[in-house]
Amino acid sequence: MHAFSTTVCTTTRCPRGPATVIGTRLVPFGARRRSIRAVARVRMALPPTPELLAAQADYYGRTLRSCLAVRRCDTYTVWGFTDAHSWVPGWFDGEGAATPLDEDYRPKPVYAALADALREGRPGAGDGG
Repeated sequence: MHAFSTTVCTTTRCPRGPATVIGTRLVPFGARRRSIRAVARVRMALPPTPELLAAQADYYGRTLRSCLAVRRCDTYTVWGFTDAHSWVPGWFDGEGAATPLDEDYRPKPVYAALADALREGRPGAGDGG
């Protein structure tokens, strides 16, 4: 198994800026006929604005679609499911809101983006092996 990890940061303090396309990085792993585990982490500045929540949803949706586009990407992991128990604010001062559910266990836009990507399923072509 190969692990592929991407961290997307939507703050001005991010060392490399927001993520771009990750699918081009996943395909070579899939072509090696190995299983791939994709891990997505998206941090954002607090408080989360509607614009940041929309960007988070876009990034999570793109990373999941990229995983689904590679047949051998068989696991997609997000680190936590609710902001009520997130590790992010304890490690990154002034950041948080990194999970699909808010502190009251209500779905955020990222939840819908992940559900949409799963409903779309795997595309038929370009599976990388």
